[in-house]
Amino acid sequence: MDLAAAISRAASETSEIVQAVNPVCFSDPSPCSEWDVRTLAEHMVGFAGLSLAAATKGEHRPVEFEADGWQERYAELADALAAAWSAPGALDGMTSF
Repeated sequence: MDLAAAISRAASETSEIVQAVNPVCFSDPSPCSEWDVRTLAEHMVGFAGLSLAAATKGEHRPVEFEADGWQERYAELADALAAAWSAPGALDGMTSF
């Protein structure tokens, strides 16, 4: 599997997992021992925005996390970053990450 295909698969699979998260559980522990579910969700949304900027070799603008609609926002970012990393030339050259 090439890198763009792996990124696309990871984006799709994480989007599915994110859709199953109930915001009522935000204060519960996550698999990351030092983070609760909300902190992990914030990280995932922020990282998706960073990955999108890296793929497009654009300027990274931090993505504000909002508890309402965060799952949809993550799915949008995941779809966009998967498409961006699959675009011709996305894996060429240098980028900041």
